[in-house]
This record gives sequence, structure tokens and C-alpha cells, in this order.
Amino acid sequence: TKNYNAFLITMKTEDAYLAEVFVKTHKMDNYSQDGAKFISLIPGDDYHTYIVRIDDLNISQGFLTGLRIDMGNTNNKKTEIKSIKAVKLNDNMIPVRIEKGFHTYSDKLHGELHFVTTDIVKDLASYGMVTEIAANTVDKLIVKDKYGIHTDIAGVDWNSAEYVGFDIKEAGIFGYILANHESSGKMTVTLEGEKYVILQEYALSADTTLANDTHMYMGHRIYTDDSHSFAEFLHEAYIERNPLGEENIIVESSRLNKTSFTGYNHLTGAYEIKLAGTSFSNAYYQIWNRHYRANITIKGDVLNRKLYLCANAESSGLECAAILNSDDLMMPVPLEVIKNFAGDGEQSIFNYDNGYSQTFVPVVADKDSTQSFSVLNLYQNWGKYPLKQLSWIQFGCPYYHLSTGVTETNCIMPLYSGGPAWQLINDPAAGKIDEFYVYSGKNLSTLPDFRAMSGILWKDQPQHNSCMDMKWLSYTTSDGSFVASENTSDKIDSFGPIYADITLDYISDDGKIDMTYRHAEMPQTDENRTYYSIRMDVTGDISITSFKNDFNIFETNSRFGPYQYIGYLNENGEQVVEDADRSGERRFITLGKENPYFGYFYYYLQPNSNMCNYAVIIKNWDIVVGGEKYEKNLIIEERFLNGKNFTRLTLDIDEITLKEGDYINIDMILLPWGKANDTEDANVRQVRQDSCIDPYKVEASVGTVIEDEFIPKIMAVDNKAEFTFSGGHNNGVVRIYGFDKLTAPTIEEKIGDEWVKYEIDSSSNPDKNENYHYYDGYCVYYDGNGQYSYSFVI
Repeated sequence: TKNYNAFLITMKTEDAYLAEVFVKTHKMDNYSQDGAKFISLIPGDDYHTYIVRIDDLNISQGFLTGLRIDMGNTNNKKTEIKSIKAVKLNDNMIPVRIEKGFHTYSDKLHGELHFVTTDIVKDLASYGMVTEIAANTVDKLIVKDKYGIHTDIAGVDWNSAEYVGFDIKEAGIFGYILANHESSGKMTVTLEGEKYVILQEYALSADTTLANDTHMYMGHRIYTDDSHSFAEFLHEAYIERNPLGEENIIVESSRLNKTSFTGYNHLTGAYEIKLAGTSFSNAYYQIWNRHYRANITIKGDVLNRKLYLCANAESSGLECAAILNSDDLMMPVPLEVIKNFAGDGEQSIFNYDNGYSQTFVPVVADKDSTQSFSVLNLYQNWGKYPLKQLSWIQFGCPYYHLSTGVTETNCIMPLYSGGPAWQLINDPAAGKIDEFYVYSGKNLSTLPDFRAMSGILWKDQPQHNSCMDMKWLSYTTSDGSFVASENTSDKIDSFGPIYADITLDYISDDGKIDMTYRHAEMPQTDENRTYYSIRMDVTGDISITSFKNDFNIFETNSRFGPYQYIGYLNENGEQVVEDADRSGERRFITLGKENPYFGYFYYYLQPNSNMCNYAVIIKNWDIVVGGEKYEKNLIIEERFLNGKNFTRLTLDIDEITLKEGDYINIDMILLPWGKANDTEDANVRQVRQDSCIDPYKVEASVGTVIEDEFIPKIMAVDNKAEFTFSGGHNNGVVRIYGFDKLTAPTIEEKIGDEWVKYEIDSSSNPDKNENYHYYDGYCVYYDGNGQYSYSFVI
């Protein structure tokens, strides 16, 4: 260790995204966490060299005697190590950490550089970024400086350059637009050999001393289109450098809502509005009908503009949002809601550990137009019922967040077959494991948060414990290849505030199975019924040695520890409760034909804890495999491993070849439920009854019923629907399509022989603590072709 302070490891790996490297000296008997650190890997066909510093490890000094590398979490995957070298690295590196991020919108993209010092810095001359473009791919270019527009880099005054655009052959326009802001620094473009080199740089004065934990930012708008014309680029460049000001964006001040316009954020590309917020507990217990409101007027200037507003709240509990026009009519505009929780330690260096809430609002501001509207930040209720939403939460990967009111129900991680596992990863600068991060490998998990509405609320806020780890498709082929899947796209049909409905598309790693997973939730307050429709379509032959052993349609494990009991519907249609298996041996259970279920309850280690139980209830299925319809029962494999209960949903088939055209369609309810000391599964049986045997259903006397697995839907006739709603339990949702009018819907209920107003808005439920509204309780959607649909809770 005196002569070496790092290892250089050159290797390639098929699928591992993370490795843990252990180092041992002659004074150490064994490898330990004191001599370990994580490194991130780049899987693929190419070799990469990784630097592993060892001088910051807590190991005994002496002769290096061992190096161990732990990596990967799937079978039969290859890693090739080309070389391992012990080296002495010098320590004259400037102590500055760099993060590059992007702010993405449907029609524009902003890049941001974030620099943070990790010690006192005295010798930093400048900071910035370099972009290189192959010169032979450029057909023409354009640069703007204080003297005007240039079509060549010669003669440009780079101290005043505002933007540069390139027409890339067979692609289109690419360019950087600097914000009209000092932090943008300056941009230069040079032709060096066979490439254009773009340098964006902020220069520091020679005597500048930067304290530890100094944050420096730089950004630009990244422009692309496929037109091969600079016309739209010039238009967007002017708009970016000349944002609207407070004379054009007017926000009505309010003591309660604390609203104000704080200006254009050139880094994020959004116009920011400050808005008050609240905590989970306040919203849940005290101010359940409070809608934090920003009344906004936008006056257009001489240009047609598309812009984004960001309503910021310092609180971290925002769940959903809505937009009203000047007449307080709800508008069919999807709003993106984002939040971040403080104190979870996810990122220390770049200080993203503060709590915040944001609502992004797309706005078209036409030339010389004036428009007024209101943005509502929503927490607990929308009308008479708790809202249901799908939002986004800051994390190290795509992360959808769902709740009923402010009480979290599920979170979805769609990345790489469900996404990363949670893992602590080392901070190279600090030399210790202290960063909250994620492992982006294929651990297959999809719902990291899965919480029971019927469980015990936490003492400090209205949330429930999470349980169960769920994993989507995986299989092993006859040649021993392990196959998982990867998320390709997602479609949100309803983000709230009435119900949430999202469809996630996947493809298997071998490209032979296309999948969609539809996740739907209603604002149900007795149980968190998580409705899932699984669709798997086979597009190529797949040989399986033993389907029941090697093909996982869906699998679960108890995540935090063992349960005492398993409940299920057996092949004779009998509801069974018995001790969960503890042998560790494989046990197959044949499930019943009619709405079978299985699940675990009574948390064995801590029956008095806040843990909950879980179950899977099958509503229906339609399966063709090997070219033939599957007529047998579904089966599960139960196994006890590493102190957890594992189950796999599969088919009672041995050797088979799946063929193009085969499919597996399953509709089911994923159910976290109850308390850790429950000794029987009556809750599961009740949900089986109200969600499968007697689910929500509609019969239309005016209009036509639209078939749907879970959400009752109707197509109206002449802007009217009349229907009978029945079945189910607790808060159900109906959605009616086919309206050509944007309005507040008139909803009536027939009681006896009389039609009376069906009360959905919060104005009909007054109490002394609240504001009341007449505009809430429903949701409107634009479905295209001049058609609207409306949903509300029954």
C-alpha cells in the first residue's frame, strides 16, 4: 500500500451494472467491508478500464495480498477481465465534482452543468464543457454575435456569441442556445482537424478562491429538428434569449396561497411561480379540501410562444394538480407533478436532499393574446372524496408515485424489467459509502412501495408500511440463457385526480415476447386494490425445458422477512389457510379455476409491528402456448429461501416450445392488506368477492358500454349517458366518453322516481375548517377529434 494507491481493472461484462471490489493486505485475515467499495460498470461488448482507489479504504497498511470482485445477479452471464494493474495515482486533481443533467419537455430540451467543490480551490481558471462534431457531417452552420448572423466561424466575436447551429447531413438541425445570463459564460467554436469543437466556458479571475461546497451552474438550450432549415431555430433562439417578464406574466398575490412570479429559470427553461403548500399530516387531518391556487394572466408579445410554467412549493407533500379557466371550469390539460422528500440521503454532494414540490403547466401564448387561468396544487381531496393520482418523484431512475389523498399506495419503477434495487454506493471523493443511490441492474423488481390502506398508520404521518417484492417476466431457455425484460415506453391514460391508469410496454431481452402491464387505481379507502392487466405476445419460437420450473409469469417474495401463514384457493375451489412452507424445498400448489388467489399473512418475526400482508387475486386469464389453448389450472411454486417466502405464478407444463402467436393474458388484483398480527385472510376473500365475483359494472339505457377490465366506461349519445352502476365496494369510478362540449357535467341520480343532483363537489360538504368549491369532484379529458370524456367517483 505504500507504493500503490489504486487498481486499474480493464474488463467487459454482459449485463452487470455494479461491482463490489474487496482489497486485502497481509495484516488482514479475511476480506471485509472496511476494504470494499462499489464501482459502476458499463455492460456491453466493449472493454472499459475502471479506477479503484484504495488509499481511502479503512484497511491495515502492508503488502497487498488479495483482490476480490463481486458482480452481477443473473446466471450464465459472462465477464471477461483483460488486465488488473496496481498503480500509483498522483493527487493533483482539482477537487471539483461535476454533474450533467437535462430538463426535458415534450418539445424542447435544456442541458445543465453543476459543479461542486469538495475542498478549498485556488487554482481553477475556468469551468465548462466541450462538444465535438465531425466536420464531414456538417452541411452548413450559423452563429449569432453582437454584429449579427454569420454562416462561417471566421470573424465571429466569440465574446458576444449567443448561439450556434449546425445542419447535420441526413439528420437535421442541432444547436446550442446560450441564455441571456452571466452564468452562461461564453461559447467558442473552432475547426480542429476534422472536427468542430464547441467550448462553453466560464472564466474565473486569477485570484479567485472557492470555498468548500461552492456550487456553480452553467446551462444552455439544446435545439434539434429534422428540417435542414434554420428558420425555426432562429425563432426559438430569440424566444430563449428574450423571455417574457413580469409585465407579461401576472400572478395574483394572496396571503393564503403566497403566490408570486419569480421569473424565468434559464437552467430549467420554465417560468417559475411561488406557491404555498402543506405537509401530509395537515392535509390529511385538518385541511383536506384546501386547494393551493395561483391565479395567472399571460399577455402575449409580438411572437407566438410555447412556454412552461412551474408552480413551486417548499413543502414535499404535493400529490396532484388541476387547471381551471377564467370561469373556474376544469380544463383537460395534463399537468406533471413532481416532488422530492427531504432527509432520505439520496445525494449529498449535489445537495438534492431538500424537500420541494413542482407542477409543470404547458401554455400556448399567441401573439398579442391575453389569457387568464388558475393552477391548483392538490393534496388530499378532490370533491367529496380523496383524490387519486399518478405523479413523479425525484429518484435515481424513472419513479412513478401513486397515492389516495396524501396516503401513498404504490410506486412503480419501470426501468429494466422493473428497475433498480436500493443500494448504498460509495462516494469516490469522500472515500466512504454514504450515498443513497440505485443499482441499475436487472433485479426485476417493479413496485418498490406497496402499501396497505387497511394497515396501521405511522405515528408521524398518514402513511403505511410497504411489503412484498414483485417481479415481472423472466425465463430460462433450453440452452440455459436467462431472459428478463426491459421497459420501452409508457402511456398515461389518467394521472388523476379521479383515478390513475398507466400502461407500461416491455420487450424481453431476446426480443421474442412483447408485454404490456396496465396499472390502474381508484380512490378506494378500505383497501389498496392495485388492478393489473398483463398481456404477453410471443413473436418468435422459444424452447423451454420445463415451463413450470423455468418460466415466471409473475413472482413475489416477502421482502422484509417470513410470514406464518399462506392462504389460497385450491384446485377444488376450497379456501385454504395453512402454515407457510419452511422446508426450503420446492412445493407446487394448483390453484382453483374460479378467481383463485394466494397470499401471506401474520408477520412471523414482529407480529406487533406496522408490517402488512399481501395477496394476489386472479380475475381471469386467457392463455395459448405451443399453439394450443391452455385449459389446465394456474399453479404457483412456494419456496422458503433466505428467511423469505417466495412464490412464482406459472403454468403446469413441462417441456414446450412457445410459438409466434402464443399469448398469456391475465387480469389480477395485487393487494397489500391488513395488520402484521392478522391470523386469517378475510380481507383477501372480501376483495376477491367485490373485485372479481361481483365487481363494478354498468348497464346503459342511453349510450353503449365500453368493455374494460376494471374501469366502468360508457360511450354517450348526443352528449348524454344514462346507466345503472352496481357491484364492487367502496369508491368506484366511471368514465363517460363521446362528448363534444367542454363544460362542467350535469350528474343526476335517480332516487325512486325522481332524478336529483348527484353531489360530487366539496361545496356540498361544508365544515368549519375548510374552503369549499363547486368546480371539483370530476375530471375532464381531451380524447381527440373534438371529443371529451368525464370521470367521477361513485
